[in-house]
This record gives sequence, structure tokens and C-alpha cells, in this order.
Amino acid sequence: MLDLDFEEEEKITLSSLTTPVYKLDAINENMPNHIYHSIDGISSTQFDLMRKSMTAFELREHFKKSCVAFDEGALIHDAILLPHLLDEMYLESPTKGSDTVVSNKLKADNPNKIIVGQGMIDTAKEMAHKVYLIYGDFIRSAYKEVSIFHKNEVTGLLHKFRPDILNLQQKIIIDVKSSSANNHAEFLKVLELYDYDLSAAWYFDTAKDAGFDIEIFAWIVVPKQAPHCPFGFYCTPELLEKGRSKYQSLLIKYAEFKENGIDELFKPAFSWEYRKENYI
Repeated sequence: MLDLDFEEEEKITLSSLTTPVYKLDAINENMPNHIYHSIDGISSTQFDLMRKSMTAFELREHFKKSCVAFDEGALIHDAILLPHLLDEMYLESPTKGSDTVVSNKLKADNPNKIIVGQGMIDTAKEMAHKVYLIYGDFIRSAYKEVSIFHKNEVTGLLHKFRPDILNLQQKIIIDVKSSSANNHAEFLKVLELYDYDLSAAWYFDTAKDAGFDIEIFAWIVVPKQAPHCPFGFYCTPELLEKGRSKYQSLLIKYAEFKENGIDELFKPAFSWEYRKENYI
């Protein structure tokens, strides 16, 4: 038995209380979003930090995104996937704006609630209803908002992802996107710009690495404009490979950075004409 003095024992006890508990290569259910983000590792959204510089990624603890700022997409997302939490998490303002005197007072009086504009919750519920009308068979029997972690021996990093919908029976991962796009053609214009292809490949590959039998990655797109008719895409092998090449090239650069410590803190800036001519 280790002979620990009280001070040392207290430190260990406090540490164990503050360290999130999770299982590798398994489905971690009921893990709050802020706990997932507090677990150090790499997710698809952090590759943008790698693009800025590998040093920035190494200092990622200092560049975490806020998980509490209101986002209309978050409300729509929760109405579809976590409807039982709407009353607990959200509170409507009597005004349509969420940055009015009344709304700001509600925020001050209800620090644990997300304040949204008048009518927004009903609209989000309506959008969720329409999603279930078309895609309910993929959602009802699936895991929703679970967390998955895989320790990658090659990168030495904890790979993690949090799928919106994980349907093991149908072997599909689905990401829900609220969007200003109203149809397939409009969504395709922003798909690669917003790195949705990279995220698809990361989710797909990490799920496979963690031992899950997944065959398809797809998106359900929910237009923010009425009549909010949802539409879907599946990620083709060609697009999946393009997304994979994006994140793998960054992981290779990260490995080189870890080996030689050299980082590209100043990147070359070319003119628009040069970039267009040389496909940069």
C-alpha cells in the first residue's frame, strides 16, 4: 500500500473528481456537451486550428470555442435530437430580438438558460416535426448525441467525435445541418467550403477505427427559411476520400512538427490573380 500523507491524498481525490470519465472505443451516452469538449483530444473542428499553425493546436487549451453562446442552429439541433431538454435549456423572451433590454434582463435572471427570441422555440419544434416526417425511421431507433473516443497509436492523440445520429442497425452516421441553403444545389456550394467533407471522413474513419460497422455517412439539411422542407445527402466514396486527404495531410504536418519543432507561423500571401491561376 502506498504511504500517502493527507495533502497528497486530497490532491488525488480532487483530481479524480474533476477528471471526466469515459470509455474508449465505446458509446458514451448521456455525456453533456461541455464535458465532451473538456476532454483533451482532437475532433474534426480542430483541424482549422492546425491550419493556422501547429503551435496554435499545441496550445489548443487556450483557444477553446465557447459552448454557451446562443446559436439558432443549436436550438434547431436540440429540437430534433434532444427535445426533452428544450424546457430545461431554453427560455423565450417576450420580444423577437434576443438582444433587447427585456432579453438581457432574462439572461441576468436566468444564467443557466439560453434566451431566445419570441416564437423561436415553436418554429424549431415545427422544423423538427418536418424532419421526423421524412427521416424519422433513421432517427427514432438511433443513438443521438453520444460521444466516442479512440486512442490512435500513430498520431498519439485521442481521436474523438460526437455524432448527431448513430444508427448501428442501418450502419449509418448522420449529421444534422440547419442551413440557409434551400435545396441540394445551394448546399453543395458550401459543403467543401465549410469542411463538411473533412468532418464526414473524420467521423467515418474514427468510427471504423473504434470498431463500429459503419457503411454510410449522410447529412440531413434543414432550411432555416419556410417551409423548412428537409433534404438529404450521402457522402460518396470520392468525396469521403477528398475529406480524408484534407485531415490526413494536416496530421502528417503535425507529425513533422512534433519531430523537428519547425512551424510555419508566417504563410505566403499571393494575389487573387496568382491564386486563381495556380489553383492555390
